[in-house]
Amino acid sequence: MSTLKSKMALITLLLLAVFSERSDAVWANSDNAQLFGPLCKLLQLADGIQTAPKPATVDTSLISGIQKLNMSQADDAWQVQFVKNGKGKQTWEGLTSEPKVSYKMLEGGWDQWAETKSALAADTTFKEKLAKAGFTTLTQPQKVYARSLLERMVSEAEEINKLLEEPERSSIDKVSTQIKADLNTAVYGDANGGGDYGKSTAPHNDRKTIAKCDDSGKIAGSAELAYTILCVCLPVSGQEAAQPCAKDVTLTQHWGAATSRLDQIWKEVRSYCPATPTKHTTAAEIRTAISDATAMITLKTNVGYLGKHYSGNCGGSSASGLCVKYNGIVSNTQNKFSELAWVKNFLTAADKIQAAAAAAHTTEILVQKLKDLNSTAWEIQRLIQETTKMTVAVQATNPFKADESRPGTTKWDCANHKSNVTCTADNNCKCDSTNKSEGDFCKPKQTGTETPSAAAGETAKEGAASTGCARHGSDKAPCENDKKDDKQNCTWRKSKDNEPDLEKMFRNGSFLI
Repeated sequence: MSTLKSKMALITLLLLAVFSERSDAVWANSDNAQLFGPLCKLLQLADGIQTAPKPATVDTSLISGIQKLNMSQADDAWQVQFVKNGKGKQTWEGLTSEPKVSYKMLEGGWDQWAETKSALAADTTFKEKLAKAGFTTLTQPQKVYARSLLERMVSEAEEINKLLEEPERSSIDKVSTQIKADLNTAVYGDANGGGDYGKSTAPHNDRKTIAKCDDSGKIAGSAELAYTILCVCLPVSGQEAAQPCAKDVTLTQHWGAATSRLDQIWKEVRSYCPATPTKHTTAAEIRTAISDATAMITLKTNVGYLGKHYSGNCGGSSASGLCVKYNGIVSNTQNKFSELAWVKNFLTAADKIQAAAAAAHTTEILVQKLKDLNSTAWEIQRLIQETTKMTVAVQATNPFKADESRPGTTKWDCANHKSNVTCTADNNCKCDSTNKSEGDFCKPKQTGTETPSAAAGETAKEGAASTGCARHGSDKAPCENDKKDDKQNCTWRKSKDNEPDLEKMFRNGSFLI
């Protein structure tokens, strides 16, 4: 009897061991529940709101304002070219052939200038703005300088405007529809909705069976997230009591129903993962979920599997396991998981969301530059006035300022003459060397230290040292007696009224004609 009891106990232990091993099947311990986490997150992200900062609004008046300001400072002859019949806008297309030839070099910017001139004429408050900013008080040279500054500013503003086109194309508002299409395609293989997973009609043949779970979950050659989730969560017929992806949640559907009502199957499996339509979908969240899913791939005989597996295939039963087999995709020598269609589409969506965020940042920077440029343009008059004051102040403290007998002549100017020829040719300078023709001998004429020659009709100033015949003054006798070796040095001359001609009164004899 004891022997029989011993045998029964042994059989019981063996049965327990078998059932214990079988209870380690996928669903018994929710072995795919951990994997379902990142897959569910991807589903929720696909349902969510693509989130990136919206770009700053571009105020077009920032550009047109600088353009009109530049046009207002142009000569009338320039402005009138862009006016048709005294009031209309003269477009390039409307020009006759002759001016088109003459103005050929202006063709590229003509219509923009015409548009600016037209806008300037229509702006009834612009003159008031000009006056308030001080542009109406500019002198002609200052106006020319202001125009040169404005031309550069307009060019920079228009370049910024062109740079704004690219981030505008990448803004979240412009690409959200594309992103939604990428996410739908990633999940359902359909850009516009749930595809077969939302229809009550028979699905594509590849979606009717579990067979494609052994082929990377590819439907018509492209892998889908929804089918991948079915591979790891939906058992075959007869094992509906399984709980592979959510503990204590029992399915009523199985793969056998997929031939006609895939939508009902998907609805039940999708209930594992509640929808979150208000979830914010960011690039970082998508990449994290993809990374987490990738980390769940395991190798068996050098082939990658996503989900729990027991045999060499993914048959959806307790004998084989619920999984996706990535033969030729993931192995011990390669990993092309990111090249699967659904993974690639998710990553493409992430790239677009990230690009939209970068575009918003770029737009913010460019708009601020445009604002700064506009402010600077309207401050030109003040900048010119400050520059003028600064120039005067610098000249006032210049150590080489003009302090000589003739205005504009400085020590520095004369020092530039290294030749006696150029030095003596400069009326403001003199050479203080009598025996050298080159060198640093050119000096400014000193104020008040030299006796200037008497101007026409004037006598020498009192106290001035007299030389030559001038030393005789108005004394006729000494003048006539000034001779050497019977040669007359001086001669006395009178004006037409028999009065002394002060300019010609005394002449050195050697210069008499």
